[in-house]
Amino acid sequence: MFTIESLGTGSAGRMVRATDDRAAPRDLPFDSVVDALREYGALLFRGFGAASSDFATFTDRFARATLGRLHLGQNRREVPDDENTSTVNLGMHHVGPHAELGYSPQRPDLLWFYCARPPDSGGETTLFDGIEVWRRLPEPLREKCATTDIVYSFEAAGREDWPLFTGVPADRDRTLELLAAERGVSYTISDKDTISISYRVSAAKPSRFQGVPAFANSIIPNLSGGVTFADGTPVRSGDRLSILRTCNEVMTPIAWQQGDIVMIDNSRMMHGRLPFSDPSREVHIRMAAAAF
Repeated sequence: MFTIESLGTGSAGRMVRATDDRAAPRDLPFDSVVDALREYGALLFRGFGAASSDFATFTDRFARATLGRLHLGQNRREVPDDENTSTVNLGMHHVGPHAELGYSPQRPDLLWFYCARPPDSGGETTLFDGIEVWRRLPEPLREKCATTDIVYSFEAAGREDWPLFTGVPADRDRTLELLAAERGVSYTISDKDTISISYRVSAAKPSRFQGVPAFANSIIPNLSGGVTFADGTPVRSGDRLSILRTCNEVMTPIAWQQGDIVMIDNSRMMHGRLPFSDPSREVHIRMAAAAF
């Protein structure tokens, strides 16, 4: 019914390819999918003829709970008839390596993408194995990250951004209660419509399934200086360049085909996007707490 093939030149990531024209995502054995994800960190399901309606059904099999559309204040569009699915960022620019919601205590265990419409060219989603990135980082930077947390800071975050840190839309008083209960979160009240929020976390938490450090975070997209080390020292431009060079060494690009589904261990893998010019590209995203 399917084969498991290499996804790139690295050890992480595999393609699960249908070998039967009648195969559907629902036919994939639960345990086989879980075992492959545990080992390889990311799976591309190709040739199963998945429609948009199959996306939610398939992903929910592996979810203990599905996160809602928390990103809608960030240039994304709702997917009709599905309260837990949205598009990815609607821009056509390059997106650097990052873990989804790596800057938030709401970071999901699992991340899913579905290709509703591939671009004519470009627009590949890129994968980066955080375990391998950690092994390859320059020793001084790895030592710094091993001994010092990082802090993401969001000055005067508006109401549309609060659910990114609490998981649910709420008024200000309820949001403050939820923020106070989150480990690693601190905040100050800016005014009645904004809250300044900080989140402290390791840059290389142990991966969910291997239990070893995985450099999977959101340092690179925060180019405005919104991330520092917890001791107050900045993440220097040289450090960012070292991270980018290391990530590029292990990058695996996925050239989308219609109906593709990608499943990602968000504790281990970072992802990004290469630039493109076709505005009809449409990729959907879902996030979940794992049921395994």
